[in-house]
Amino acid sequence: MTEELTLTHVAKRLDRSIRWLQARLAEDETLRVHHYNGRSPRWDESEFSRLKTAIRAADACKAAERQGLKSKRVTDSGISVELSSPAIGRDAYEKV
Repeated sequence: MTEELTLTHVAKRLDRSIRWLQARLAEDETLRVHHYNGRSPRWDESEFSRLKTAIRAADACKAAERQGLKSKRVTDSGISVELSSPAIGRDAYEKV
């Protein structure tokens, strides 16, 4: 029979605290890939692998959203982060 991993073992293997794991499981339904033994969540190796993949995907999605927000704020303010040369500004001024 395969060994079941407890919440403590899963948190340790993810190098996170038990509270962090509990909070992530509570806030994101896609991370609930475990089964129960009574009222205690348990994972087998395949469920642990799916959990790890789901956490990485959720983190990547959050990072992409943050990057999108940063980019949007820069363009909304009218500030360009691209390099410019004096010649471009001079040419634009001469056309006006």
